[in-house]
Amino acid sequence: MSQVSLFRKWRSKAFTDLVGQEAVVKTLRNVLASGSPARAYLFCGPRGTGKTSTARIFAKALCCEQGPALEPCNQCSTCREIAQGICMDVFEIDAASNTQVEKIRDFIVDKVHFAPAKARFKVYIIDEVHKLSTSSFNALLKTLEEPPAHVVFVLATTHPHELLPTILSRCQRYDFRAFSLKEVEDHLQHIAEEEKLELDPLARQLLARAAQGSMRDALVLLEQAQHYSGGAVRPEDVVQMLGLLPQETLGRWVEALRQGDAAQLLGAVEEMHRGGQDFVRAVDLWVDHLRLLMLTKVGAQEAGLNELHEAYRGALQSQAHNLALGQILNWLRGAVDLQQAIRDGQPARISLELCLVQLCAPVAAAPAAQSQPAASPAAPALEALTRQVQDLHEKVKSLMLAPPARRPEPTDEPPRRPEPPRSEPTPPARRPEPVREEAHPTPPVRRPEPSREEMPAVREEPPRRPPTPPPAKPAVELPNGGKAITQAKEFWPHLLQSLNDRRLKAMMMDAKLRDFSPENLTITLPSTHQVHYEYISRNVRLLEEVSSGLMQSKVRIEVTMDGAQQAPVLEQEHESLVKKASGLFGGRILDAANDTGSD
Repeated sequence: MSQVSLFRKWRSKAFTDLVGQEAVVKTLRNVLASGSPARAYLFCGPRGTGKTSTARIFAKALCCEQGPALEPCNQCSTCREIAQGICMDVFEIDAASNTQVEKIRDFIVDKVHFAPAKARFKVYIIDEVHKLSTSSFNALLKTLEEPPAHVVFVLATTHPHELLPTILSRCQRYDFRAFSLKEVEDHLQHIAEEEKLELDPLARQLLARAAQGSMRDALVLLEQAQHYSGGAVRPEDVVQMLGLLPQETLGRWVEALRQGDAAQLLGAVEEMHRGGQDFVRAVDLWVDHLRLLMLTKVGAQEAGLNELHEAYRGALQSQAHNLALGQILNWLRGAVDLQQAIRDGQPARISLELCLVQLCAPVAAAPAAQSQPAASPAAPALEALTRQVQDLHEKVKSLMLAPPARRPEPTDEPPRRPEPPRSEPTPPARRPEPVREEAHPTPPVRRPEPSREEMPAVREEPPRRPPTPPPAKPAVELPNGGKAITQAKEFWPHLLQSLNDRRLKAMMMDAKLRDFSPENLTITLPSTHQVHYEYISRNVRLLEEVSSGLMQSKVRIEVTMDGAQQAPVLEQEHESLVKKASGLFGGRILDAANDTGSD
C-alpha cells in the first residue's frame, strides 16, 4: 500500500474539521441552510489556509444525496467521488496550467449549459484564478455574470488584488486568515497523537514558527522531521534539519553586540558558512528574535509572547534586562535594513558582516565617551545665546558712552559736482532737458567714522573707464560725393536713396514735390493717403536733416495733402524751359511733351 502524505491524509473532509476559519464556515452553512446558493464565490487568503479544501467540502454539501446539508455525509457515492476527484459534475481547474483562452472556452464556456450528469449542481473550482490571462477573464465574464441555474463557480486565489474589478464585483468574497502559532501547535499535537509520534514541545513550536501561519507547510515539516529523527522529534533535530540558528547562538549574538565584540560575531558568521547554513534564513530568524526582544522589553505579553515556550520566554527576559530599549530598536532597524538589502540582491554574507560591524561601532566608542562628563544637549545653544547677549550689552554700552556726533555748519560754497567722464562725441538724438538746481542745497551731514577695528577690509580697485559708446549710424548717406544738389530733378531720387527708414521711404514713393527752393520744400500727398501724411509729418525733422545734407543749406519742409489742382514743380520747370527756347529761336509751341518724372 502506497504511503499517503500527512497533509493529504489529514485534509479536512467536513466543516467541523476546518481549523481557525469560523467566520467562513458560519457563512457557508447559512447559505446551505437557505437552499439558494450564489452563482460565484471567491476564496482568497495566504497559502495553506484551507481554500481548496473548503471549496471541496462546499461542493460535497451542495451535491450530497442527503442535502443540500450543513455537513456532507461523506458516505454517499457523490461525496466519495468528489473526495476522490472523479465526479463528472465537479471540475477542479488549475488556472496556472490552463491560462489560454481556448482551454477556458473548452472546459467552461462551451459546456456550462449542459445539465449535470448525476449531481444536483455543476461546480467549477478554479484554483489560482489570478493566473488566468485577460482574454480568459473576458471569455469567462459573461458566463460568470449570468450562469445557468445549475452552475456554481468557486474561485480560489492568493492574490485577489490582481483580479479584474469586473470579476470581483460578480463574486461573493470570503477572506481566509493565516493561522496563529497556538492553532498550528495544537493541530500538530493532535496529529502527532493520532500518528503515535513523540513530539517535543519546543520542537513543535519550532515547526509551527517555521510554517509561518500555513497549516499545510506545518504538516509537511512535521512529516520531514519524523523521517529525519526516525522516531521521537527533538528540538536539535528540527534545528539541524531546517538549518536554524539555535536559541543559544542568538543569545550569544545579543551579548556580543552589547559588548561591541565584532570579532566574536564575525567568527560566528564564519562558523555558519562552514556549517552550510542558509544566511537568508539566519537573517530572518535574527530579525524575529530582535522583534521578540523588543516586545519583551516593553512588556507586550499579549503580542504573542504568551504563546512562546517557557524556556525561550525566560531567555528573552534575561537578555532584555541588560539592554536599553534604544539599543534594541537600533539593532532591529539595522537587521530589517539588512533583510531588505538581501532581498534586493545584495550578497548575504558580506551584508550580514557589514551590518554586525556597524552595529558594534557605536558600542565600541561608548567607553571613550563615558570618560568625559556628559554635556547636556542644550549646553552649546545656551552658551551661544549667552555670548550674543554679552556682545549686545557691550555695543549698547559703547553707544551710550560715545560723544554725540557734531553736525557740520552749512557753508555758502555749493558742493562741487563730479565731472562726467569724457567720451567721443556722438550725434545728438534727443535734446536733454535742463536740470534744475536748488538755490540753497542742503549740506551733507557727516556721520561718525567707524574705527579701524569695525571697518571691514575692502580691496581697492582702480577706477573703471566708462565704456565708449559705439558710433551712431549716420542718418544721412550722401550719394552725390558731398556736392550740393540744386536741381529738383536730381534732388528727389537722392532724397529717397538717402533714407534709411524703409517704411518712410515706401510712403515717400507716393508723394510729389510741389515747391523746390534752397530754403523751403513742399511735399504733397493725395487726399486718400491720410496714413502716409501722418507718418511723414511725424518724421519731418528727419527729412529736413537729410535734405539739408543734400543741399548743404538749412532747409524747411512742409507736408500737405492734395487739395487744389496745382501742377507739379517739375512740370512748371519744363514749361519755362520750352517758353525760353521758343522765344530764343522765334518758334511756335505745338505740344510740350513732358518726359521728365520723378523716377
